[in-house]
Amino acid sequence: MAKAAYDIAEFNLIHSTLVAPSDGRILKRLAEANELIGPGYPALVFGTEGAEWVVKVGATDRDVVRIAAGDSASVTLDAFPGSRFAASVRTVGGAPDPMSGVFEVELSVRPGPRAFVNGLMADAEIFPSRKREYRVIPFEALVDVSDVRGYVYAVSADRTARRLPVTIGFLTDGTAAVERGLEKTDRVVSEGAAYLSDGMPVRPVED
Repeated sequence: MAKAAYDIAEFNLIHSTLVAPSDGRILKRLAEANELIGPGYPALVFGTEGAEWVVKVGATDRDVVRIAAGDSASVTLDAFPGSRFAASVRTVGGAPDPMSGVFEVELSVRPGPRAFVNGLMADAEIFPSRKREYRVIPFEALVDVSDVRGYVYAVSADRTARRLPVTIGFLTDGTAAVERGLEKTDRVVSEGAAYLSDGMPVRPVED
């Protein structure tokens, strides 16, 4: 019984000790001594004194599967307009945040001669090492879009409109990056697609 009590006390001691991941300083204390806090509630805000800083960003489920530790990234901060800082992916969250639904990704950034402070707002661009091929089409070519699903019209050999289902990767600058569905065609109807139906005769207009 004494040995069991000793093991319990040792277990509790190990799990009641806070160990800093590196040299640094406490930026903020969120709980006082002898105060009862819930599981997972932060007690201290820690700031490292090393050469690297950490930027935390959120990634959707469709993006996080393409990101891996070590991927390169680029970071800009509102406090330093016009400056861009090289970064790399440090860790990738294994579960989404229950409040926002996004996965937390930590980027390691070296400020160089710049004087960073805790709490700066940043924009990050991550360059995944896992490449994926997309076909880019005008946004006007999409019809009946729902979430990441939609349709386009291709012109068959007999000059009829052929309705094709596609999977959309992302939208940017008035274009749509299509992940799947355009493997067997290299041209889609970009104007007037909303007025077509499957099998309707069409007359392609060349520029």
